Amino acid sequence: MLLTHRAAPATAVSRSIGLYIRHGNGKGLKKSYYFFFLILQFRKQILTLVCMEQADPGPCRSYFQRWAFNPRKLMCVPFAYGGCRGNRNNFLTADECSNTCGIVSGSVIELL
Repeated sequence: MLLTHRAAPATAVSRSIGLYIRHGNGKGLKKSYYFFFLILQFRKQILTLVCMEQADPGPCRSYFQRWAFNPRKLMCVPFAYGGCRGNRNNFLTADECSNTCGIVSGSVIELL
């Protein structure tokens, strides 16, 4: 979600992060909050890259149930991880996956 000068005071950028950004007096974000806004936008871009990666079981032949964000379904799904390599879209639990990739769900819709 991008905030503009029309955003309501104390608009939540991400409930999962728990940070709030407040706008100034109609002239954009207050400088003290602008830095946090940039960090959140950067974090969202990084997470979008991670969560858009295709689930990769890796070359090893073990079986570990892991969770990956599926951008087509806009949800976390289980997959079989082989135990080595793979990529960053690889989470131990469904909650960890949802908490990490939930922030990018709106961005994914824009990309598809």
